[in-house]
Amino acid sequence: MKNRLATMMAAFSLSAAFVTLAAAAEIPAGYPDNYKDLVAAATAEGHLSIYSTTDAALVQPLLRDFEAAFPGIAVE
Repeated sequence: MKNRLATMMAAFSLSAAFVTLAAAAEIPAGYPDNYKDLVAAATAEGHLSIYSTTDAALVQPLLRDFEAAFPGIAVE
């Protein structure tokens, strides 16, 4: 039960992060002026490394959404 709760919490955290990043593709009002530069730097780097105990299969839809929003950034 404890491991399942930890996995669910990690998945929720990743979900929140990916939703925020995916929404950033359109840069909502109120984001910092240099946010486009951050996205450009991430795209230039070309990859996002995720270190987590979450099962990759559990977050696969989130990873696909991220890669769709940011096609120049591969997820490892």
